[in-house]
Amino acid sequence: MTFARQTAGIVRPELRADVAGKLSMWPTVDGANVLVSGTPTYSIRDLAGTEIQAGNCTTATITGGSGESNYSRIDVAVTAIGTKDEGYTCRISWSDGTYSYQDVIVFDVVAYPISDLGLSANDLTALAPDAEFVLERLGGRLGYAQAVAAESAAGIYGAHAVAELQDRIQSKVRDASLEPDANRIRTGGPVFARANLILDRARMKRVAILFALALVYEADNDGTDTANRLAEKRRADAEGAWMGLPPLAYDVDEDLIPDDTVSELGRVTILQRAC
Repeated sequence: MTFARQTAGIVRPELRADVAGKLSMWPTVDGANVLVSGTPTYSIRDLAGTEIQAGNCTTATITGGSGESNYSRIDVAVTAIGTKDEGYTCRISWSDGTYSYQDVIVFDVVAYPISDLGLSANDLTALAPDAEFVLERLGGRLGYAQAVAAESAAGIYGAHAVAELQDRIQSKVRDASLEPDANRIRTGGPVFARANLILDRARMKRVAILFALALVYEADNDGTDTANRLAEKRRADAEGAWMGLPPLAYDVDEDLIPDDTVSELGRVTILQRAC
C-alpha cells in the first residue's frame, strides 16, 4: 500500500499556467482499488463545459502489499493550459472489465501552485526531531511496515496539511473580495481568484510543515496532560506561522510585477501596472 494512494482526493490539484502537467487517479470499486481493463480515455473541459483536450490515458500496475491484489493508477498527460482559472474538470472513462465508470478530477490552473509541496518525514523532523517516533507509531496504526511507517504517515498528514493551507488561502481570497479597497475601486472592483495569487512556495511550505506537525501530534494525543500540552504547542506554532505570513500579492493584469502593498495582515494586495 502506497501513501500516495491514501492521499488521493485530499489535495485539489493545481497546474502551473503555460506548463504541461500530469493528473493521476487510483480507480476504485466499492472502496477497493482495482485493475483497469483496456485503455482509459479522458476529456478536459473549462468552466463553460467546452472540451479543450482529450485522448487516451496511460496506466501503471501497482504491486499490492501483503494480502492485497495488484491495482492500477491512471495518469493523464495535460498539455499546457494558458488561461488561469479555477474549476477545470478532467473526466476519465475506464473499465474494470465488467462495468464502465467515469471519474472526475477538478483542478485549477494557477500562477503559483502549492498542491505539489510533497511534505516528507525529513521535512517534519527537521523542525521537530521527536516527530520521527510519533510518525512511526501513527504509520504502524495505519498498517504500514516499520520501514516505511514514518514516511507514509508524513505523506498522509502532509497532504491534509496542504489541503488545510489551500482552504485558508481560498478563505482569504473570498474575504478580501468583500472588503472595500481603493485599488479595487480604481480598477473597477476585480473579482479575486486564487489562480492569480503570487505565492512564496518556501514560506508556504514552512506553514504547511507546521500544520502537518499539529495534525500529527493531535492524532497521537492520548489524552494525558503532557500529550495535550504538546499538541496545543504544535497547533499554536502552526497558527503563529500562518498569522505571520505577509500580505498575499495579487496580480490583476498578469505582468507579475508588484508595485503596491497592503500592510494589514490578511489582506490581498493588488498588483497593477503603472500607467
